[in-house]
Amino acid sequence: MDTSVANILCSLNTRFYRDNARSFSATRQAPWEGWGRCVDIARREGRLDGPRASVFDLACGNLRFEAYLRSSVEGVAFDFFAVDNCDALAADGARTVRYQSADVCSLLLAGRDAAEGLSAPPCSIAASFGFLHHVPTEAARAAALLLLADKTEEAGCLCVSLWRFMDDPRLAGKARVSTAQGIKRLGIAEGDLEPGDYLLGWQNTDALRFCHSFSDAEIERLVSAVADVAAPVGRFRADGRGGNLNEYLVFKKKG
Repeated sequence: MDTSVANILCSLNTRFYRDNARSFSATRQAPWEGWGRCVDIARREGRLDGPRASVFDLACGNLRFEAYLRSSVEGVAFDFFAVDNCDALAADGARTVRYQSADVCSLLLAGRDAAEGLSAPPCSIAASFGFLHHVPTEAARAAALLLLADKTEEAGCLCVSLWRFMDDPRLAGKARVSTAQGIKRLGIAEGDLEPGDYLLGWQNTDALRFCHSFSDAEIERLVSAVADVAAPVGRFRADGRGGNLNEYLVFKKKG
């Protein structure tokens, strides 16, 4: 993908969340089923055996993962480090975490080491849920995973969700239609997008956001991208009506 197109897509998502923060947050209140399984794996790996644990959350949104951990993990006091570039989404909960406003997507596309500008230390758990599908280009998505590994302490757990909406016939049909309409509005060509790239609508508005649907082959390449620094300790699908809308990867940071 041409860098200029990737930046257009990144800016599109920044505008989407800026303009739709309230309505988006209203639909993102309940925890995802997959989070519980990630917590179970982290507990099995000794990362939640108390009395304290630190968590780095990349693209934290409205901080509902933090709320979930506080309410569901007993006997552990948490130190949260959260990053997002939509301050409006995080506004209500930002006072209870160490929050940093940063446009990580643009940093990754620019080829800089995004971790250099993030103040969080390596944590017991580093997580990113609902973000990697917003990052244009496979190279930048692999860099995001390496960034998370950089923010994971030795023997800590790294957890990500990968959206597979094109595996759902209903969502796939809507994605094809909105993408065909969206590329005309953005002034780009279908060929400017990479396989798995789509432009999705939002409710009954004309808002668009860039999303990538992951395939088996790409997920294997992402696992390989961090093989030198992190070992897989969990992989499963969860969420959505069919219980398979997201694929989760959980790694243990190597020493």
